[in-house]
Amino acid sequence: MSDLFQQVSLKTIKPTNNDEYEICNTKTELDSEIRCLLDNIYSGNRNLSGNKNTKHLDNHKSDIICFFRGFAPDKGKLNTEIRKARYFRDLFIVGEKGKGYLKNEGQDGQIRYPQYFVGEIHQQDVYRLLKFVNRAIKTKKSKDKELKPIELDKIKPYIEKETTQIYMFLLNFAHNIGGSWPDKCLSPFVSASYGNKAYDIALSFAKGKNKQRRHSYIILGFGKKSDEKNVVFTKELTEELETLYAHWYKDIHSEMIIKDCIFPNQILGVFEISNESDHDINDNDIFIVNPSLYQLFEENEKKYGDACSDILEYICTKGIPVDQTEFDLAAAELGYVLYAEQDCNGKNELSPIGHEAYSPLPNNRPLDK
Repeated sequence: MSDLFQQVSLKTIKPTNNDEYEICNTKTELDSEIRCLLDNIYSGNRNLSGNKNTKHLDNHKSDIICFFRGFAPDKGKLNTEIRKARYFRDLFIVGEKGKGYLKNEGQDGQIRYPQYFVGEIHQQDVYRLLKFVNRAIKTKKSKDKELKPIELDKIKPYIEKETTQIYMFLLNFAHNIGGSWPDKCLSPFVSASYGNKAYDIALSFAKGKNKQRRHSYIILGFGKKSDEKNVVFTKELTEELETLYAHWYKDIHSEMIIKDCIFPNQILGVFEISNESDHDINDNDIFIVNPSLYQLFEENEKKYGDACSDILEYICTKGIPVDQTEFDLAAAELGYVLYAEQDCNGKNELSPIGHEAYSPLPNNRPLDK
């Protein structure tokens, strides 16, 4: 088993008798099965330990990818144990959405919406975004390679024929550029890391975002590598830039850009890591298991089945079943004013909180070669 799940203490969220929530220990008898499942999704088909008893994802689940996201909960949400439990209860119902879904007010007090959400994308929107992207590339420096902006004559045919598609391509790239993008607060994307160094990368980002706190937080999630409607790998994004004769940094952070949301049925849990410790996980660090996932283990306990194998098969096929009866309240408490709903075909639709989803959102597919 990976060291990542050997020492960390397992906890989950449960309701109390006074209509609040608490972060409590998981059942000791379920711990080994939970760690087994986490390790399987993390390691995939790779046998990290050589332990014959370790179960691994079989070939038909090889499309599953594990990812980590370092994030910072809003200030004031975690200042008491009750508020912390409530916050994570909400997170496990709603998921982690792009900043564009939060309430963003302009100087006039009006809520700002990303162009991504506002009807049809026009060529002028693409050229405006292209202008920023090229200016950003020109101002950056790299020791490894010469950075070059996108050549207009190479991208113009895409703009004319696939306006929305090329806009999404540039929007992903603007998100990847990061802090110098003035509309980063309106981005509909969520970044995460994958691969062997993903946890360390996410922890580095988490500690950078939680400098004034005792703990840093990392979401552990999973999805499908083939989900081109909603996921772009930065490595592929930079390769596509090369087809436009542009050069950008290497993808040193093994980043994947997730459109709209890490949905709650993709979240296995959240690491709470002490900011005083180094990268090694110890007994003082905890992993908060998604309560909906934990419920599957509790239900399976009564059936005397192989919980790790049974639940792994179930969630890799259908995702974690999450009760979203209180979604509107939980989303509002997290500060969201919009949400995206995903249908069985992986297509996302947009709506204000409290209303049915009605407006189709564009796919996040890469450029056609």
